[in-house]
Amino acid sequence: MNRRHFLGQMGLFSVGAIASSTSHHWMAQALTPDKNRPRLVVIFLRGAVDGLSIVTPYREAAYYENRPKIAIPQPSQGQSLLDLDGRFGLHPALADLLPLW
Repeated sequence: MNRRHFLGQMGLFSVGAIASSTSHHWMAQALTPDKNRPRLVVIFLRGAVDGLSIVTPYREAAYYENRPKIAIPQPSQGQSLLDLDGRFGLHPALADLLPLW
């Protein structure tokens, strides 16, 4: 037996072992949506999203220390974050999503 033949046989064996040992139950469950569970689908078509600007940890001093020029003001300061839970705020441009919170 040469190395190429051995590697080919091991590859076939591995694929066969994986296919036969896994249950297809998880796949069927993943493909069947739960119609009673609400979902939020967000699609970004271009550019990049800065997660710390979308949902901002405004109670963290490090956020304002590390972003002195681009930090979004805390909820009590005019054109500012929309308070979510007392620690995090939503970017003001996403006000339409606040009722979903």
